[in-house]
Amino acid sequence: MLRPLLAAASGSYGFFYTLLVLHVAAALTGFASIGFAGTYAGRATHEASSAAPAGVTTEELVRYFRRPAGLWWALLAVPWLGLGALAAEPHGGGVAQAWDLGAFGLWVAAALVAALVVVPALGRVGAALVAPGAGPPAAGPAGLDGAARARVARSGLVASRGAMVCDVLFFMALALMIWQP
Repeated sequence: MLRPLLAAASGSYGFFYTLLVLHVAAALTGFASIGFAGTYAGRATHEASSAAPAGVTTEELVRYFRRPAGLWWALLAVPWLGLGALAAEPHGGGVAQAWDLGAFGLWVAAALVAALVVVPALGRVGAALVAPGAGPPAAGPAGLDGAARARVARSGLVASRGAMVCDVLFFMALALMIWQP
């Protein structure tokens, strides 16, 4: 995949374009992973806190929480690949501009929220929904006992709100990178 890109780009632009493509690919992958995690965490919270029986999403929720946000770690590479692309840009302003340092800080903050808040909360939801050896509850979050439902609801809420914070930080960083004030 990278070989045609390197062949098409001549001279010093080859390394820059390679880093830029990797930066965008990592951002899309990590952002999508955290975005889906927030959606599924919100669904788990809703099902765990409602008194109604589980809906059609129960099987899907249990399947998702067996391995939630599997590609979130791509977020950790995004700011570093972006800084590398800025440093490698042949006729650019480099990394000393205020907008790129601001975007870098926002991406680092988003990655920290994902790593320290969202992913652990998703793990707690998954641990409650998919107990080792016991199999998933027949009715999903609504089929758990009261304490387990409360844990799923609380952890799902933390994960969905953390994912929302990540989304806001991502869009703020994206705005800085596009408009470069």
